[in-house]
Amino acid sequence: MSARYSSDTARRVMEEAEARGVKPGAILREIVEAHYATLDATGDEPITVRPADVVRALAQVARRERRRERPAAA
Repeated sequence: MSARYSSDTARRVMEEAEARGVKPGAILREIVEAHYATLDATGDEPITVRPADVVRALAQVARRERRRERPAAA
């Protein structure tokens, strides 16, 4: 396989490869494999979530946000 990259991307890949003592193809392979591993891990399969769990999670986030927004006591 071959591909064209922007000069900035090519430079970054070359620098990373040189720093790690590997060929640029190894860096690109690692990036592509990590991308697909992430896709596999997140997936698009539907999941079932109890409404109470969603409400509880949203309330927890709201509490954290309120704490951040409060001015510090003088």
